[in-house]
Amino acid sequence: MDQRVVIAGGGAVGLATAAIFARHGVKVVLCDAAALGDNASGVAAGMLAPAMETAFDVASAGHFRMLAEARDLWPAFAQVHGVELDFSGAVAVGAPDVVETWAARLTEAGAPFERLTAEEAAGLVPGIAPGLGGLRSREDLRLRSLQALAALRDSAGAHGAEFIAAQVVGWDGREALLDDGRKIAADKLVIATGGGHGLEAVAPELSTVLPIKGQIAQARDVIVDGPVLRGEGIYICPSPDGLIVGATMEQGRADRDVDPEVIDALTARATRLLPALDGAKFEASAAVRGATADGLPLVGPVVAPGVILAVGARRNGWLLAPVIANMIAAYVNNEDAGPLAARFDPRRF
Repeated sequence: MDQRVVIAGGGAVGLATAAIFARHGVKVVLCDAAALGDNASGVAAGMLAPAMETAFDVASAGHFRMLAEARDLWPAFAQVHGVELDFSGAVAVGAPDVVETWAARLTEAGAPFERLTAEEAAGLVPGIAPGLGGLRSREDLRLRSLQALAALRDSAGAHGAEFIAAQVVGWDGREALLDDGRKIAADKLVIATGGGHGLEAVAPELSTVLPIKGQIAQARDVIVDGPVLRGEGIYICPSPDGLIVGATMEQGRADRDVDPEVIDALTARATRLLPALDGAKFEASAAVRGATADGLPLVGPVVAPGVILAVGARRNGWLLAPVIANMIAAYVNNEDAGPLAARFDPRRF
Protein backbone atom coordinates (compact mmCIF):
# COMPACT_ATOMS: atom_id res chain seq x y z
CA MET A 1 0.00 0.00 0.00
CA ASP A 2 1.98 2.97 -1.26
CA GLN A 3 -0.27 5.56 0.33
CA ARG A 4 -0.22 8.16 3.09
CA VAL A 5 -3.17 8.17 5.47
CA VAL A 6 -4.05 10.61 8.24
CA ILE A 7 -6.14 9.14 11.05
CA ALA A 8 -8.09 11.52 13.26
CA GLY A 9 -8.64 9.92 16.66
CA GLY A 10 -6.50 7.79 18.96
CA GLY A 11 -9.06 5.47 20.50
CA ALA A 12 -9.50 1.75 19.95
CA VAL A 13 -10.59 2.05 16.31
CA GLY A 14 -8.03 4.68 15.32
CA LEU A 15 -5.12 2.83 16.91
CA ALA A 16 -6.21 -0.56 15.58
CA THR A 17 -6.38 0.94 12.09
CA ALA A 18 -2.98 2.58 12.50
CA ALA A 19 -1.45 -0.70 13.69
CA ILE A 20 -2.79 -2.64 10.70
CA PHE A 21 -1.79 0.06 8.20
CA ALA A 22 1.71 0.45 9.59
CA ARG A 23 2.38 -3.29 9.46
CA HIS A 24 1.39 -3.26 5.79
CA GLY A 25 3.68 -0.42 4.82
CA VAL A 26 1.17 2.43 4.75
CA LYS A 27 2.57 5.79 5.82
CA VAL A 28 0.33 6.58 8.79
CA VAL A 29 0.00 9.82 10.72
CA LEU A 30 -2.37 9.55 13.69
CA CYS A 31 -3.53 12.88 15.13
CA ASP A 32 -5.12 13.29 18.54
CA ALA A 33 -4.64 16.15 20.96
CA ALA A 34 -5.71 14.06 23.96
CA ALA A 35 -3.39 11.94 26.05
CA LEU A 36 -3.46 8.18 25.47
CA GLY A 37 -6.63 6.80 27.05
CA ASP A 38 -8.28 10.18 27.62
CA ASN A 39 -11.26 9.10 25.55
CA ALA A 40 -14.15 6.66 25.55
CA SER A 41 -11.82 3.75 24.76
CA GLY A 42 -9.76 4.50 27.85
CA VAL A 43 -12.74 5.08 30.13
CA ALA A 44 -14.02 1.56 29.56
CA ALA A 45 -13.95 -1.90 31.09
CA GLY A 46 -12.76 -3.44 27.80
CA MET A 47 -15.40 -6.15 27.58
CA LEU A 48 -15.60 -8.07 24.31
CA ALA A 49 -18.96 -9.51 25.16
CA PRO A 50 -21.40 -10.48 22.40
CA ALA A 51 -23.50 -12.68 24.68
CA MET A 52 -23.90 -10.25 27.56
CA GLU A 53 -24.48 -7.32 25.21
CA THR A 54 -27.26 -9.34 23.63
CA ALA A 55 -28.76 -10.15 27.03
CA PHE A 56 -28.56 -6.65 28.50
CA ASP A 57 -28.60 -4.14 25.64
CA VAL A 58 -31.81 -3.87 23.65
CA ALA A 59 -29.96 -1.97 20.90
CA SER A 60 -27.82 -5.07 20.31
CA ALA A 61 -30.86 -7.18 19.44
CA GLY A 62 -30.32 -8.91 16.12
CA HIS A 63 -26.58 -8.27 16.10
CA PHE A 64 -25.27 -11.26 18.07
CA ARG A 65 -23.83 -13.18 15.12
CA MET A 66 -21.98 -10.11 13.86
CA LEU A 67 -20.66 -9.30 17.33
CA ALA A 68 -19.56 -12.91 17.87
CA GLU A 69 -17.65 -12.91 14.60
CA ALA A 70 -15.96 -9.69 15.69
CA ARG A 71 -14.95 -11.28 18.99
CA ASP A 72 -13.52 -14.28 17.16
CA LEU A 73 -10.99 -12.01 15.43
CA TRP A 74 -9.56 -10.85 18.74
CA PRO A 75 -7.28 -13.71 19.87
CA ALA A 76 -5.15 -13.60 16.69
CA PHE A 77 -5.27 -9.80 16.52
CA ALA A 78 -4.25 -9.51 20.17
CA GLN A 79 -1.33 -11.88 19.73
CA VAL A 80 0.04 -9.91 16.79
CA HIS A 81 -0.22 -6.55 18.53
CA GLY A 82 0.62 -7.46 22.11
CA VAL A 83 -2.83 -6.97 23.64
CA GLU A 84 -3.54 -9.00 26.76
CA LEU A 85 -6.87 -10.85 26.82
CA ASP A 86 -8.76 -12.43 29.70
CA PHE A 87 -10.79 -15.57 28.95
CA SER A 88 -12.67 -15.87 32.28
CA GLY A 89 -16.04 -15.21 30.68
CA ALA A 90 -19.02 -13.55 32.36
CA VAL A 91 -21.73 -14.37 34.89
CA ALA A 92 -25.11 -12.59 35.10
CA VAL A 93 -27.27 -12.94 38.22
CA GLY A 94 -30.64 -11.65 39.25
CA ALA A 95 -34.21 -12.46 40.21
CA PRO A 96 -35.71 -15.50 38.41
CA ASP A 97 -37.99 -13.49 36.12
CA VAL A 98 -35.14 -11.21 35.06
CA VAL A 99 -32.86 -14.16 34.40
CA GLU A 100 -35.57 -15.70 32.23
CA THR A 101 -35.72 -12.51 30.15
CA TRP A 102 -31.96 -12.66 29.57
CA ALA A 103 -32.14 -16.36 28.74
CA ALA A 104 -34.92 -15.77 26.20
CA ARG A 105 -32.88 -13.08 24.45
CA LEU A 106 -29.81 -15.30 24.28
CA THR A 107 -31.82 -18.28 23.05
CA GLU A 108 -33.49 -16.21 20.34
CA ALA A 109 -30.08 -14.93 19.22
CA GLY A 110 -28.52 -18.39 19.16
CA ALA A 111 -25.95 -17.39 21.79
CA PRO A 112 -24.49 -20.22 23.87
CA PHE A 113 -24.93 -19.93 27.64
CA GLU A 114 -25.30 -22.02 30.78
CA ARG A 115 -27.86 -21.66 33.52
CA LEU A 116 -26.48 -21.34 37.06
CA THR A 117 -28.00 -22.19 40.40
CA ALA A 118 -27.26 -19.79 43.25
CA GLU A 119 -24.68 -22.26 44.55
CA GLU A 120 -22.97 -22.49 41.14
CA ALA A 121 -22.90 -18.71 40.76
CA ALA A 122 -21.36 -18.34 44.23
CA GLY A 123 -18.72 -20.87 43.28
CA LEU A 124 -17.71 -18.83 40.26
CA VAL A 125 -17.89 -15.42 41.98
CA PRO A 126 -16.94 -15.76 45.66
CA GLY A 127 -18.66 -13.27 47.93
CA ILE A 128 -21.69 -12.75 45.71
CA ALA A 129 -24.96 -11.90 47.46
CA PRO A 130 -26.69 -15.14 48.48
CA GLY A 131 -29.60 -16.69 46.65
CA LEU A 132 -28.91 -15.29 43.18
CA GLY A 133 -29.00 -17.70 40.29
CA GLY A 134 -28.22 -16.70 36.76
CA LEU A 135 -26.41 -17.37 33.50
CA ARG A 136 -22.85 -17.89 32.37
CA SER A 137 -21.13 -17.08 29.07
CA ARG A 138 -17.77 -18.80 28.66
CA GLU A 139 -17.04 -17.09 25.32
CA ASP A 140 -17.16 -13.41 26.28
CA LEU A 141 -13.65 -11.96 26.59
CA ARG A 142 -12.18 -8.80 28.04
CA LEU A 143 -9.05 -6.67 27.85
CA ARG A 144 -7.47 -3.92 29.91
CA SER A 145 -8.26 -0.77 28.00
CA LEU A 146 -5.16 1.27 28.83
CA GLN A 147 -2.83 -1.70 28.27
CA ALA A 148 -4.51 -2.40 24.95
CA LEU A 149 -4.27 1.22 23.78
CA ALA A 150 -0.58 1.33 24.67
CA ALA A 151 0.07 -1.99 22.94
CA LEU A 152 -1.63 -0.87 19.73
CA ARG A 153 0.25 2.41 19.77
CA ASP A 154 3.54 0.58 20.31
CA SER A 155 2.73 -1.88 17.52
CA ALA A 156 1.93 0.92 15.08
CA GLY A 157 4.94 2.98 16.12
CA ALA A 158 7.32 0.05 15.78
CA HIS A 159 6.34 -0.16 12.11
CA GLY A 160 6.70 3.51 11.31
CA ALA A 161 3.44 5.18 12.31
CA GLU A 162 3.80 8.84 13.31
CA PHE A 163 1.82 10.38 16.16
CA ILE A 164 0.97 14.07 16.42
CA ALA A 165 -0.59 15.67 19.51
CA ALA A 166 -3.01 17.88 17.60
CA GLN A 167 -6.59 17.74 16.38
CA VAL A 168 -7.66 17.44 12.75
CA VAL A 169 -10.03 20.33 12.01
CA GLY A 170 -10.23 20.33 8.22
CA TRP A 171 -9.55 18.52 4.94
CA ASP A 172 -9.31 19.84 1.38
CA GLY A 173 -9.00 16.51 -0.44
CA ARG A 174 -5.20 16.55 -0.36
CA GLU A 175 -4.22 17.86 3.06
CA ALA A 176 -5.43 17.53 6.63
CA LEU A 177 -5.49 20.81 8.54
CA LEU A 178 -4.58 20.62 12.24
CA ASP A 179 -5.68 22.94 15.03
CA ASP A 180 -2.09 24.16 15.49
CA GLY A 181 -2.00 25.40 11.89
CA ARG A 182 0.01 22.56 10.40
CA LYS A 183 -1.04 20.81 7.22
CA ILE A 184 -0.34 17.15 6.41
CA ALA A 185 -0.42 15.94 2.83
CA ALA A 186 -2.28 12.64 2.50
CA ASP A 187 -4.21 10.45 0.11
CA LYS A 188 -6.94 9.66 2.63
CA LEU A 189 -8.36 11.01 5.88
CA VAL A 190 -9.82 8.42 8.25
CA ILE A 191 -12.10 9.97 10.87
CA ALA A 192 -12.06 7.67 13.90
CA THR A 193 -13.09 10.11 16.61
CA GLY A 194 -16.03 8.17 18.01
CA GLY A 195 -18.35 11.07 17.22
CA GLY A 196 -17.99 14.15 15.08
CA HIS A 197 -15.62 16.25 17.18
CA GLY A 198 -16.15 19.30 14.99
CA LEU A 199 -15.55 17.55 11.68
CA GLU A 200 -19.17 17.71 10.48
CA ALA A 201 -18.13 20.38 7.97
CA VAL A 202 -15.76 17.83 6.43
CA ALA A 203 -18.26 14.96 6.53
CA PRO A 204 -21.91 16.01 7.05
CA GLU A 205 -22.74 12.32 7.56
CA LEU A 206 -21.30 12.76 11.07
CA SER A 207 -24.43 14.68 12.04
CA THR A 208 -26.22 11.34 12.41
CA VAL A 209 -23.87 10.37 15.28
CA LEU A 210 -25.34 11.32 18.64
CA PRO A 211 -23.47 11.53 21.96
CA ILE A 212 -23.91 9.10 24.83
CA LYS A 213 -22.20 9.88 28.11
CA GLY A 214 -20.85 7.00 30.14
CA GLN A 215 -19.65 7.10 33.74
CA ILE A 216 -17.69 4.38 35.53
CA ALA A 217 -16.04 3.90 38.91
CA GLN A 218 -12.84 2.04 39.74
CA ALA A 219 -11.58 0.67 43.05
CA ARG A 220 -7.84 0.52 42.43
CA ASP A 221 -7.08 -1.30 45.69
CA VAL A 222 -9.57 -4.12 44.99
CA ILE A 223 -7.63 -6.66 42.94
CA VAL A 224 -9.58 -9.80 42.11
CA ASP A 225 -9.80 -12.12 39.14
CA GLY A 226 -12.46 -14.35 37.65
CA PRO A 227 -15.44 -13.62 35.41
CA VAL A 228 -17.20 -10.32 34.90
CA LEU A 229 -20.28 -10.13 37.13
CA ARG A 230 -23.38 -8.52 35.69
CA GLY A 231 -26.78 -7.62 37.08
CA GLU A 232 -29.62 -5.22 36.32
CA GLY A 233 -28.06 -1.87 35.47
CA ILE A 234 -24.56 -2.84 36.60
CA TYR A 235 -21.37 -4.70 35.73
CA ILE A 236 -18.43 -5.49 38.00
CA CYS A 237 -15.27 -6.16 36.03
CA PRO A 238 -12.16 -7.59 37.71
CA SER A 239 -8.87 -6.08 36.57
CA PRO A 240 -5.22 -6.12 37.66
CA ASP A 241 -5.53 -2.32 37.65
CA GLY A 242 -8.42 -2.36 40.13
CA LEU A 243 -12.02 -3.49 39.95
CA ILE A 244 -14.24 -1.51 37.55
CA VAL A 245 -17.93 -0.78 38.10
CA GLY A 246 -20.12 0.63 35.37
CA ALA A 247 -21.61 1.99 33.41
CA THR A 248 -24.18 4.60 32.51
CA MET A 249 -25.57 5.24 29.03
CA GLU A 250 -26.82 8.84 29.10
CA GLN A 251 -28.14 9.64 25.65
CA GLY A 252 -27.74 13.15 24.32
CA ARG A 253 -25.12 14.19 26.89
CA ALA A 254 -21.71 15.28 25.59
CA ASP A 255 -20.13 16.55 28.81
CA ARG A 256 -17.49 14.66 30.79
CA ASP A 257 -18.49 15.88 34.23
CA VAL A 258 -18.64 13.22 36.92
CA ASP A 259 -22.02 13.17 38.68
CA PRO A 260 -21.51 12.01 42.29
CA GLU A 261 -25.13 10.89 42.63
CA VAL A 262 -24.83 8.74 39.52
CA ILE A 263 -21.60 7.18 40.75
CA ASP A 264 -23.14 6.57 44.19
CA ALA A 265 -26.02 4.74 42.53
CA LEU A 266 -23.62 2.59 40.48
CA THR A 267 -21.50 1.63 43.47
CA ALA A 268 -24.60 0.94 45.56
CA ARG A 269 -25.90 -1.51 42.95
CA ALA A 270 -22.47 -3.12 42.79
CA THR A 271 -22.35 -3.49 46.57
CA ARG A 272 -25.74 -5.17 46.61
CA LEU A 273 -24.37 -7.81 44.24
CA LEU A 274 -20.96 -8.04 45.91
CA PRO A 275 -21.33 -6.98 49.57
CA ALA A 276 -17.56 -7.09 50.15
CA LEU A 277 -17.35 -3.83 48.18
CA ASP A 278 -18.97 -1.97 51.07
CA GLY A 279 -16.47 0.69 52.13
CA ALA A 280 -14.29 0.39 49.02
CA LYS A 281 -12.77 3.62 47.74
CA PHE A 282 -13.85 4.40 44.18
CA GLU A 283 -12.47 6.84 41.62
CA ALA A 284 -14.94 8.03 39.01
CA SER A 285 -14.51 9.07 35.39
CA ALA A 286 -16.68 9.88 32.40
CA ALA A 287 -16.38 9.85 28.62
CA VAL A 288 -18.59 10.35 25.59
CA ARG A 289 -19.34 7.70 22.99
CA GLY A 290 -20.93 8.17 19.61
CA ALA A 291 -23.99 6.21 18.50
CA THR A 292 -26.35 6.05 15.55
CA ALA A 293 -30.10 5.45 15.38
CA ASP A 294 -29.69 1.75 14.54
CA GLY A 295 -26.85 1.10 17.00
CA LEU A 296 -24.34 0.30 14.25
CA PRO A 297 -21.26 2.34 13.35
CA LEU A 298 -20.61 4.47 10.29
CA VAL A 299 -17.74 2.84 8.39
CA GLY A 300 -16.75 3.68 4.84
CA PRO A 301 -16.30 6.46 2.28
CA VAL A 302 -18.52 9.52 2.27
CA VAL A 303 -19.32 12.21 -0.27
CA ALA A 304 -16.20 14.25 0.51
CA PRO A 305 -13.29 13.01 -1.63
CA GLY A 306 -10.74 10.94 0.25
CA VAL A 307 -12.65 10.82 3.54
CA ILE A 308 -13.47 7.52 5.25
CA LEU A 309 -15.51 7.32 8.46
CA ALA A 310 -14.95 4.90 11.32
CA VAL A 311 -17.22 6.29 14.03
CA GLY A 312 -20.34 5.66 16.09
CA ALA A 313 -19.59 2.19 17.50
CA ARG A 314 -21.65 3.01 20.61
CA ARG A 315 -20.57 0.68 23.46
CA ASN A 316 -18.84 -1.81 21.15
CA GLY A 317 -15.83 0.19 20.01
CA TRP A 318 -13.34 -2.26 21.46
CA LEU A 319 -15.24 -5.31 20.25
CA LEU A 320 -15.54 -4.02 16.69
CA ALA A 321 -12.11 -2.38 16.40
CA PRO A 322 -10.37 -5.15 14.37
CA VAL A 323 -13.40 -5.55 12.09
CA ILE A 324 -13.59 -1.84 11.41
CA ALA A 325 -9.82 -1.54 10.92
CA ASN A 326 -9.88 -4.34 8.34
CA MET A 327 -12.74 -2.65 6.52
CA ILE A 328 -10.90 0.68 6.44
CA ALA A 329 -7.83 -1.05 5.00
CA ALA A 330 -10.01 -2.55 2.27
CA TYR A 331 -11.54 0.83 1.42
CA VAL A 332 -8.12 2.49 1.23
CA ASN A 333 -7.00 -0.24 -1.16
CA ASN A 334 -10.20 -0.07 -3.24
CA GLU A 335 -11.01 -3.65 -2.25
CA ASP A 336 -14.24 -5.34 -1.20
CA ALA A 337 -14.91 -4.34 2.41
CA GLY A 338 -16.92 -7.50 3.09
CA PRO A 339 -20.45 -8.39 4.17
CA LEU A 340 -20.78 -5.54 6.69
CA ALA A 341 -20.22 -2.79 4.11
CA ALA A 342 -23.91 -2.15 3.52
CA ARG A 343 -24.91 -2.41 7.20
CA PHE A 344 -22.21 0.09 8.22
CA ASP A 345 -22.53 2.40 5.19
CA PRO A 346 -22.26 6.02 6.45
CA ARG A 347 -24.78 7.15 3.84
CA ARG A 348 -27.56 4.78 4.94
CA PHE A 349 -29.50 7.40 6.93
